[in-house]
Amino acid sequence: MAVDAGKVALNPRGAYSSTTTYERLDVVTYQSNTYVALQTTLGNLPTDTSSWMALVKVDNASMSVRGLVKVDGTSITADADGTIHGHAAAGVNSFNGRDGDVLPEYGDYDAEQIAYDNTDSGLTSNRSQGAIDELTPKKIITSDDAFDPTKTYAVGDWLIYQGVLYEVITACTGITPPNATYYNPITLHELKNRIDTLNSELEEQKALVKEYSVTLSGSVGTSNTFVSGTLELPPGLYMVYVNIGANATVKSCGVAISQNTNDTLLANQNSNSVAGFIKLTYTRTLYVYAAATNSASLVVDSRFTYLKAVRVA
Repeated sequence: MAVDAGKVALNPRGAYSSTTTYERLDVVTYQSNTYVALQTTLGNLPTDTSSWMALVKVDNASMSVRGLVKVDGTSITADADGTIHGHAAAGVNSFNGRDGDVLPEYGDYDAEQIAYDNTDSGLTSNRSQGAIDELTPKKIITSDDAFDPTKTYAVGDWLIYQGVLYEVITACTGITPPNATYYNPITLHELKNRIDTLNSELEEQKALVKEYSVTLSGSVGTSNTFVSGTLELPPGLYMVYVNIGANATVKSCGVAISQNTNDTLLANQNSNSVAGFIKLTYTRTLYVYAAATNSASLVVDSRFTYLKAVRVA
C-alpha cells in the first residue's frame, strides 16, 4: 500500500509572491534573504516566523555577501532582487543630483575641486584650476602690439604674432615671425624671469634713494648765524635743498660741516634758499646758517636726498 509522506526535501520556488500558496518546505527569496515555509501559507510575508523560517539571512551590520561585498545598510545596500548599491560615506560630496553615489562620473568634478601638490612648481595655488590660471598669460599686450608688416621695428621692441610674444633682436620691416635672425620668442618662464629681474633692479634703485629731512627753527641776526639743530648723515652723494622762511629779508644762507662758515659746503647770497649736491665720504654732522637784514625768527626746511653710496677709500 502506497503511503504519501509529503515533501521530504526543500523545494525552491523563486522570489516570494503574496498571491502564491506555499506548502511546507517550499523555499523562497525575499529582500536578499532565503526562507523555508513551515506550513501551508498564503499572503504571509516570509518575515512571519509562524509560517516561515530564515535559511540564509543577510545581517546588514556584519555579514558579507559571498565574502566580497559587505552590506551594511548605509554605504552598501541591496534590493530585494539582490542588486547591490554603493553610497558615499558621511561627509563625502556627491554631484549632479546623485546623492550618495560612490564612483564619480564624467563631469562630476571640475579643476577647482581637484587638489595637487604645488611644492615643486613654485605656484601658490593648491588647486588645479588655480594653477591653470597662474600659468595662463594675462593680456598685457593689446591689439596695437600685434605684428604689423608695414611697421619698422627697433631692437628691443615687443610684438605678438599668432599668440606668441616676440622680442625684436635685429631691426626690421616686413619680416614675419618666427625668424631667429630678427625675433626671439619670449616664453612665460622667460617673461617671469625678466619681470623678477626688473623688480630686483627697482628694489636696488629704491634702496639707493632715501630722503633725510629736518625742520630747524631759531633766530638769526644780520651776520651769519647757525640755526639750532643738526642732521647727521652717512657717507654718500646727496641732493640738497634748504628753504628758509623768514620774517625779514634773508641776505645769505648755507650748509656747513661745522659751526664755522669756512667749512661751508653750499651757500647762496641774497636768497632764502640753497640747492646743490654734496658728497660725504664718511658720516658727518651738517649745520645750516643764515643772515637777515635784521634779526628775525626763521623756520628752516632742510631736505637731503641720498642718491647713491660712495666708496670710502
